[in-house]
Amino acid sequence: MKKTIFYIIVTCLLLSNNVLAKEEGINQNDPYKLVEVVATNTFEQVKSEQSQLENNPDKLKEILQAELLPYVDHRFAAFKVLGKYVRNVPREQLIEYVDVFREYLVDSYTVGLSYYEDQEVEFEPATNFSNKKSVTVKATIKDDVRPDILLAFKMRKTRDGSWKAFDLVAEGISMISSKQSQYEPILRKHGVEEVIRIMKSEINSSLTAKNQIAAK
Repeated sequence: MKKTIFYIIVTCLLLSNNVLAKEEGINQNDPYKLVEVVATNTFEQVKSEQSQLENNPDKLKEILQAELLPYVDHRFAAFKVLGKYVRNVPREQLIEYVDVFREYLVDSYTVGLSYYEDQEVEFEPATNFSNKKSVTVKATIKDDVRPDILLAFKMRKTRDGSWKAFDLVAEGISMISSKQSQYEPILRKHGVEEVIRIMKSEINSSLTAKNQIAAK
């Protein structure tokens, strides 16, 4: 269940569209407001469209594919996972890896959001970030029937002054660190080709599972 909530909350950071963001006054120059307002808006959006989402399982993925990039630095995250091995990857192959990594994230978040159960999210107060290039935005998932879940959004300041998410730590477990541990021995022995193959395989397996559920 904790892994499910992990994906749900990351998705909340990524969903809300640019028009809604402007209407609600989301300041992408403020990492704390960005996380809090977008997450809140997204939970409300999912609740209001629940019947449509049940009839169209691919709707969540369509939304994520359209709205992911404004709020997450998936390229930076993908490079962080590769670590030192990024230097050995040809440019064409690196482009393919980043594209597959993005699709892998979107697919994972879509699966997680499908288990949304109207949990409450509390955000810690903002601290001074004026002279910082990266900050951690902390939140707590409140659930009446389960223990609280502690989250930490890792945000980085981009060249244009806006902030983007690149990692999430759930109950002390970093998404990037866990992927680094998973893929490092594979990168060392087989290279990025095998990592791409594994991610594609997991994406296809997830699609098969979702189609089977939708058919029931």
